[in-house]
Amino acid sequence: MEIHLRQELERAALNIQTGNHCGAENIVRELQAIQDPHASGFLLNFLTSSAEGVVSDGMIYVHFTALRLLRAYITRDAHIRGAGAKSVLAAVTHYANVSAARFLTASWRCVLSETAINTALLIKLSCADVDGGFNASLSSAALSELLLELRGEGSGLPPVFINHVALHAIEEFGLYHPASRGRGVSLKFHRACRAAFETDCLAHLLHIFLHTIATGSTQSSLSAATLIECISSVLSWSHHSFFGEDSPDDECVHTYRVSGTLWNEMLLNGISFPGGLVRIDELLWQWYSKGQVCGVAVERRRIVEMIRQFCSILVEPCELTEKIKYGRNLLLLASVVSRDILTNATQNEDARPSLSIAVSCISNMVENLAEVFSDVEAADFLLLELKSLTKGMIELDIHYPDDENIMAALDEALSCLFKVTQTKFCSNSCTCAVVLDVINTFLSVKLSHSHSCDDAGHFSDVFASSHITLIAHMGRIDAERVADILCTTLRNLHEQHSSLLKGETGLRAMSVHENLWVVLKLTRAFIADDCAGEDMYIPSCFSALHLSDSHPVMKVIAQSMGLLQDITQHLSLASPAVVSALLELLGTFISVYVSCNVEEEKALSHGGATIVSCAFSALSAFNFDQDVTAAVCGVLGACLRSECLRISLHTSGILQTAESLVDARHQYCETVRGQIAAFWIACLPLEVVAAQAPHILSPFDIHTTEFTSLDVSMCLERCSSLSGLLLGLVGNARLTTCFATVVALSDRILSVSGTRFYEKELAIRSAELITQLFIAYAPILQGEQLAWLIERVVATLHVVSQALREDASWSTSAAEDEKQRMLKQLSSLLSEISQWRIMEPNLDQEMARSVGSCVISVLASLLCLFDERALGFPDLKDSVFQAFQLCAEAFTSELVSFSNSQVFLSTLLFTLSSDAIDTQRVGATVTHIVGTFIQQLSTENSDLFHALLRTILQGILSGRLYHTLCPQLAQCLLVLCSCLPPERADRVLQEAAAQCTSAHLSVTLQLVITNALNCANCSGRERQTAFRNLLELVEESLFSAKSALLV
Repeated sequence: MEIHLRQELERAALNIQTGNHCGAENIVRELQAIQDPHASGFLLNFLTSSAEGVVSDGMIYVHFTALRLLRAYITRDAHIRGAGAKSVLAAVTHYANVSAARFLTASWRCVLSETAINTALLIKLSCADVDGGFNASLSSAALSELLLELRGEGSGLPPVFINHVALHAIEEFGLYHPASRGRGVSLKFHRACRAAFETDCLAHLLHIFLHTIATGSTQSSLSAATLIECISSVLSWSHHSFFGEDSPDDECVHTYRVSGTLWNEMLLNGISFPGGLVRIDELLWQWYSKGQVCGVAVERRRIVEMIRQFCSILVEPCELTEKIKYGRNLLLLASVVSRDILTNATQNEDARPSLSIAVSCISNMVENLAEVFSDVEAADFLLLELKSLTKGMIELDIHYPDDENIMAALDEALSCLFKVTQTKFCSNSCTCAVVLDVINTFLSVKLSHSHSCDDAGHFSDVFASSHITLIAHMGRIDAERVADILCTTLRNLHEQHSSLLKGETGLRAMSVHENLWVVLKLTRAFIADDCAGEDMYIPSCFSALHLSDSHPVMKVIAQSMGLLQDITQHLSLASPAVVSALLELLGTFISVYVSCNVEEEKALSHGGATIVSCAFSALSAFNFDQDVTAAVCGVLGACLRSECLRISLHTSGILQTAESLVDARHQYCETVRGQIAAFWIACLPLEVVAAQAPHILSPFDIHTTEFTSLDVSMCLERCSSLSGLLLGLVGNARLTTCFATVVALSDRILSVSGTRFYEKELAIRSAELITQLFIAYAPILQGEQLAWLIERVVATLHVVSQALREDASWSTSAAEDEKQRMLKQLSSLLSEISQWRIMEPNLDQEMARSVGSCVISVLASLLCLFDERALGFPDLKDSVFQAFQLCAEAFTSELVSFSNSQVFLSTLLFTLSSDAIDTQRVGATVTHIVGTFIQQLSTENSDLFHALLRTILQGILSGRLYHTLCPQLAQCLLVLCSCLPPERADRVLQEAAAQCTSAHLSVTLQLVITNALNCANCSGRERQTAFRNLLELVEESLFSAKSALLV
């Protein structure tokens, strides 16, 4: 065996040298399967004897591979714990002593790292008792020995080696990497080790590292570089506080709370050395300004990141005066570093990535040390520093509009500045002055440097939408003066635009158009928040003011109205981007200030006709520009929210224009024609709608029941128009009045279209139409009308489902786009139907069964088409899995009784093995819904329970399930085991155990099933206790499954 091991190690090393890393990995995995308990001892003897002799560089990768293999044996061997780990640790440290000189050479660094990882792992395993549990006294002794070695008071291990051991010990005890969360030990042991390390060791390590650097006592450049990594690793401790990787790191703001005498002394007083004390901020500035640590060159970005980490630390408890002193020193450091990077960013492209990090140092302080700015002087200093940085980055961003690093830094600066302006710490005069200065700088710089592209209708989005929003919202601090600035700017641009109407074109015209677009976007964000899908509201700074001509919002709207009317008269020379921005602004104004303010409706409604008239003119000029058409539809929708405005529009004559636009001779993209018709109908008095609806909607009729005599393009257009009509009238009382007309039109178009669903676009448009029909009418219909709707939905779904099953071309690469759209549309419709069914529990049983059977059948067809390529579209994936969950909840009986249950079981297994927690939650929820339903039926269905239990266990074995799903998984296991005979449960367990690569995981799964069966037979408090035990075991099984994959 020894000869075989050595030969295989040499073969793996040769593979690495020749670049065949996969081959080397396969050899190592084969060697890991060796079960000989003496294998680890042979490896240690081989490494030591080899190191004591003459070792050529050709042996580097043999040692490297042997050390990796040794770690696998250590992890697997339950005897290498406690005292057993100590003996192995002694052998590894002896090997390190022998190899110390080689470790200083660059070629042996990989061996140094592997040796240090194994040493750190053995230190951790030496904290275990004979049963594998955590032993506090052993842990204290092991960590004390590590600290003694770092202080040079131990056995004299080489400094370069012990520094690497310290680095990996932090990562090993802190569970920084997935591999460190395995190691063949329990989750409880890992948690206890992390807690002990944080309490007994972490602050001491940081103090040792900082003291070593402050005194300049490092012996090599490698040691200095390692110490920097160690400090950064200590400061990253809080980023790795989550078990099961349930919570992502927040790189912008992450508070690290610390306490204790040593933390206080280090952070508040400084680091002692023979010459006295040196503060942390002074030490960091020395490193940054010189670009060196102990004479070793260090990338300045590393130091900036370290400054940010120190700015995230929150000492508790701490006297306010000490906190203010510490915070001011760090604030000054962060400001100086930010300014330095900003100054060099123009000439030094490599400095730009550090800019957002430096600004985030200040953001972290605002988040974590808010008390520092309770003093007005300190707060004003912060505000002025942020102003200076923000102005500098605005100017820099203009010259480098495509630089993502500068964009990110500006976003960080604006976010921080906005946050500070919302506090009460700064003086009001200072805040207002800063806001006005930043806005003036933005407008001055932006309007003097345009970045128009070659297409006159579209502009380079030089400033991200988040930048414009933040600047606009800051402007509300001094709304009166900012409104005046915007009015003046719009007036000047209006004058420039008027000069263009004399025939001036080219770059000058594009520059004016771009500037108008930017200012209009800024103005829209200034007057109202963008609340997609929610009701808009008047910002508080404007709500207390009467909407007179002197109101800040009315000033900018009046200026915008003049610009709109001027542009409308010369649409042939207009930019569609400017037109859409104007209409978005005015549509937002109507939604917020007219529709939401009953008292002001009458006074403001007279301008609505003018805006709608201009919108219709723009639509005629740019009928296929999607931005313009969307803005026009937004204006129409906003107008319909105001009763006074609808009455005003009815009497204004604007409906005649709407009538001409609805006429079939005009062409528009997608649903625009239908939304214009909806606007027309909504503006009519309710009592005349029934009589006029047939006339208004006559252009939507195909006037035939024979598809052979119908143009496909016309059929597509009618489907979209009817969808737009329903979209525009959702929630309107006129929907019921128009029902008969809509029924007739929809019946004809859907009946004819259904015969030609091999036209994929027609199938998609029909699905869109039936979806809008259902959304609009399902909540308001009853009796025969509802029966017609359900019949039509079921019929359309059957035809669509049949087309998907029987037409193989849906699965070809050529039809990929159409397939994605159809899947998205169908999943949306299934979700709507399921939500409606959940809200209508008293639905007629025959109707419920009919729609339920159809929905589940279509769901099965949809899931069969949902292949790996479709998973690459996140929106589609979320939509499909949401439909799966809602369908299971609404139509559980139909899903359980569906003939082809395998498609649903396969989907469940996929969701439980997914990398996304939302997808996993769908699988767990559906499993629980189905299991609970069958349990309540009290019928024998062992096969389905067997399949569901096997699916859950396979999900656990995948090693991907998130820790937060433990309660849900425990409930599922409890339900399934309570309904499954013990022998069937045992059979499922044996199937799962056969797939286990870890003995610990196999034992844990056995305990899970045993406890689930036990819990099912308990009641009262015994059941609660048993369930808590089950929950802990499920948690351990998830952790063990992840660990088994990482050995």
